[in-house]
Amino acid sequence: MAFQTYAKSFALGTSSAEISTGLGGNETLQITSAVIVNTTGAGRVVHLNLASDGGAAATGNAVETGKTVSANGTAGTALTGLNIIPGAKLYGYADAAGVALQLAGLLPDQAARTW
Repeated sequence: MAFQTYAKSFALGTSSAEISTGLGGNETLQITSAVIVNTTGAGRVVHLNLASDGGAAATGNAVETGKTVSANGTAGTALTGLNIIPGAKLYGYADAAGVALQLAGLLPDQAARTW
């Protein structure tokens, strides 16, 4: 199976919003790294949700709730090792501007196979 690499950074807003990953409708992203970067001079609190059924952010699909990232610091997330499957939606927000989510991963070849 062939893979393509994926890397993208997303600025988090101050209210929960869908993070547009740019994935095609039939693509699965295998997340190999998910890091929160805080470029502000104060600690920030981040919330992330992964709704696998295409639904909205909810308590039942929280991946990180109240994750604190130190001033001018970085922190790993529980997204590392997860898959964003077709139809899934990623949501996130921080308590102030100046915070980004950096995702990296692999996109398995989605080409049709002949057996």
